[in-house]
Amino acid sequence: MRVASIEDDRVKDEEFVMAIGKYSDYGLRGLHGLKADEWYRNIVIQDIEFSADDLLKYAFDDLIKQNSGRFPVNKYLSEATGDYPECIELAEKQNFDYIISATIKKNRNKLGDYKSVTQIWENEKTSIKRATYLIAHLEEQDIDVQELDNVLKEIFEHDINVLQNSKPAIRTNVISEALKV
Repeated sequence: MRVASIEDDRVKDEEFVMAIGKYSDYGLRGLHGLKADEWYRNIVIQDIEFSADDLLKYAFDDLIKQNSGRFPVNKYLSEATGDYPECIELAEKQNFDYIISATIKKNRNKLGDYKSVTQIWENEKTSIKRATYLIAHLEEQDIDVQELDNVLKEIFEHDINVLQNSKPAIRTNVISEALKV
């Protein structure tokens, strides 16, 4: 089950279910059905019409159980007004080295002469797989968060459901990049 507006073209007719009730009572409960790819996409393009507090309160607990502990919460914590100790604890553990896999750390030599997100994207974006692979291998000091955010927005503009429609390697790299934003 997903929470979406009736005009949302990502929801097919056969998936459409309407609930009638007070928005404040029923709308938020639907956030329990939020999927991880929707959480990541929302970090970049902010297409879920609920507050950071709502997302942390109603969706986080279910989503963290389905993920490996590398789950982005910093963006939502920075916008939230409530207190979310479990989210804060997770955020404190997730420094750059924690979210980067050992394989990426070992293979940084694959970057060649690339030193920035923009440089990689401008030269490699005809192959989203290669571009995201290379971006994922950048060192922390070589990542400009705004550049990365712009690239991710462009990726999602090209395919709003890139995390559902792409091969596993692309999904992994896009998620890895969204963790850094």
